[in-house]
Order: sequence, then C-alpha cells, then structure tokens
Amino acid sequence: VRKASVGVYAWHEKLSADERAQMFVAADTVMQRRGWIRAVGVMEKRNVVLVYVPEVQQTEAAGRVCIAVCNDEYLVVVAGSVRLAPLVELAARSSVLAQR
Repeated sequence: VRKASVGVYAWHEKLSADERAQMFVAADTVMQRRGWIRAVGVMEKRNVVLVYVPEVQQTEAAGRVCIAVCNDEYLVVVAGSVRLAPLVELAARSSVLAQR
C-alpha cells in the first residue's frame, strides 16, 4: 500500500439482504459514472465486498483501488494506491489453489 484513506460508517439499523443487493447495484452505477470498474464483487449471506479499479490506470507500478466491505452493522470504504504486481501474484496463486 502506497497511501490510503479509510472511512467507517455505522448503519442506524441492520440491512436486509435486499438492501445489500441494491447497494451492490447502486455502487456499480456510481463508480462507473466516476470512471471506475468493479474488479471483484462478492455477496455472501450478510457480507458484501466490492473492489473497484479505474478504467484506465495511470502507471503500471502503482494503481489506485477502492474497496468497500459491508455487513449488517458497518460499511468500511478504503481508497488508496497500491503496488499492483504483488496483488496480481496473490490473485493468481489463490486462483490456482481454488481450482485444486
């Protein structure tokens, strides 16, 4: 991680599964308007994880990323700049392990 900013937000009431699904779609719409595309999206029971990257990265060494994690009680948003090569390597290893 090169730099990051983090926001933690507490929900006033617990989110339903439908509300989390709607958030998934709304986040895609807003981020796409801002020039970001979803690289990862996971919905599992009470948890949502979204990872966005700019449609066009400025450099190959460091890239911008925005991550949102949501459960019944909190929304955590992290935006920052990361070295991409280690993440690509980790994703590749995870993919190979998942196939076994």
